[in-house]
Amino acid sequence: MKKRTITTILPALFLTALLCCGFVKAPQHATAKSRHNNKSNNTDSRTDIPFRSEPPHDSLALLYACTDAILSQEVEGDRLAALLTLSEAIAADSTYAPAWYRLSKLMLESDPDLAIEPARRAAQLDTTNKWYLENYVTALLSAGHYNEALPESERLVERFREANYYHMLALLYQYNEQPYEAIAVLDSAEVQAGIQPAITRLKRELLLETKQYDRALAEALRDVEARPYETENYIALGEIYQRRGEDSLAYAALVRAAETDASDFWTRYALAGYYLQKEDIDGYLNELQGIFGDTSVPVEPKVLVFRRLCSEDELYMDHFSQMGELSKTLYTLYPDSPDAAIYYSIHLFLANDIEGSAQICREMLENPENRHPDLYIRTSDMEMLAGRPESAENYMQTALELFPGELKVYVSYAILAATVKETEKALRLTRQALDYAEDDATRSILYGYIGDMLYRQYEEERSGRLLKECYKAYDKALKYDGDNAAALNNYAYYISLEKGTKSLDKALAMSVKAVGLEKENPTYIDTYAWVLYRLGRYAEAQDAIKRAIALDRTGSPDLRMHYGDILDALGEAYMARIYWQRALDAGYDPEAVQQRIKNQQNR
Repeated sequence: MKKRTITTILPALFLTALLCCGFVKAPQHATAKSRHNNKSNNTDSRTDIPFRSEPPHDSLALLYACTDAILSQEVEGDRLAALLTLSEAIAADSTYAPAWYRLSKLMLESDPDLAIEPARRAAQLDTTNKWYLENYVTALLSAGHYNEALPESERLVERFREANYYHMLALLYQYNEQPYEAIAVLDSAEVQAGIQPAITRLKRELLLETKQYDRALAEALRDVEARPYETENYIALGEIYQRRGEDSLAYAALVRAAETDASDFWTRYALAGYYLQKEDIDGYLNELQGIFGDTSVPVEPKVLVFRRLCSEDELYMDHFSQMGELSKTLYTLYPDSPDAAIYYSIHLFLANDIEGSAQICREMLENPENRHPDLYIRTSDMEMLAGRPESAENYMQTALELFPGELKVYVSYAILAATVKETEKALRLTRQALDYAEDDATRSILYGYIGDMLYRQYEEERSGRLLKECYKAYDKALKYDGDNAAALNNYAYYISLEKGTKSLDKALAMSVKAVGLEKENPTYIDTYAWVLYRLGRYAEAQDAIKRAIALDRTGSPDLRMHYGDILDALGEAYMARIYWQRALDAGYDPEAVQQRIKNQQNR
């Protein structure tokens, strides 16, 4: 029997509690029906609250029950016991608001939708309790019921007039695309509760959103005058000046912010952001260089910003020298920071300094605190690129010993083994990796890689058994994930290499799907062209292979060889020989090229 987790039990327990309290009608015997009919006129004056036929349960016992539930949940971590205790308390007295409140808080952790009803019950039973109404609004917000939350939030503000409730209501108005109503709420909040940073920030955002720049400026100047020591006020003033097109005033405000607290990264970064807003990337990176080189500013936000910069490939390559200076500065000032070292190692690799990149990785691993699977994998990669395959394998073997259950280690080691032509070892490691795969998408990728390795063995041995195993692995890969584009492409291509055309329709269908999943992948388009060629659809194959070559950035000899074959089939012998020669120049097997030219001459 499938094990039921606490999460799956929650709805059932809640339903049980409602059945006990009469909120959900369960099938009853005749005697129970007659008892219900006898009390039909004795309804409670409050709507939605059921009649209690029994006298109220002892209030002290109910208090103990709620306390026990809190202890079960908070101290012992036993949510199931807490649910059972609360269900019993509600069954004993369905008008005991604290039990409904605690039940809602408990359910909010796992299923906000289920938390709404008990939260509503608690708020209805005790309309003077702000915690119950606040909890009801929280449950509605957590479940995404924003329209229902709005009137309840208005009620919360009307009754209790606290700053955080005004803030919540304003956010709901903003979400509901009612910015002016949100501003009015925040104006009231400042009258009732005074100037609050969160309210000031949201109000400023809304004023800028509605283009009320003059009012936003007046309030920002007021804040600067009232609290000249707060850098946030100068940053806000700078943003408003920028929106108004007053760049010199904006710059002056941001400089003042940076001078007020030079050790705070984000205050200094606001000045860098000024250049970014003006699309002055050189100015932006130069300002960052000054911040990165200041040791009074902590390293963590510097690394965070540099990580963002690294995600922008075009920006990184267009400003490669400046990015290199930033990464070098981080590494020089913080050599013990794994992030700083990794980013500098990556930059050296991109600069084609493989040895320098590998050295940084090796030095990092000398510190036991840095021994992480990702670092072992990267060090192994660098050693391989530096022409030291034995060293690369030693790092992967160590990683496997230190992290025996780490999926990425098995996969990386398998790729290394395949790279050095140890196909059997690559297969063994990939099959071991399957034991640690946690989802079908990963299993699909691994079975696809097994198929690739089995086909490599088939090419060496020409064994029909290996080809069947290869196709079986691809079938498993596609069973786990029918959208595995790599498996679809490779399966289709290897089928197209077989003699005869029995399975070419299957290959074409898979190739079409792979190209549909990755429309700009030249390898997949090449496979599609090759399958069309094998089907004798040469004109269509030519259109496809031309697109593949246009997209290719690697100078692939296979693509040029295939284009030559397609041109030859179309009767364009001269152009076919040109592309065969290009394939040869790019590294294609000379024997295969010569054989094609010889076949053409003998026709």
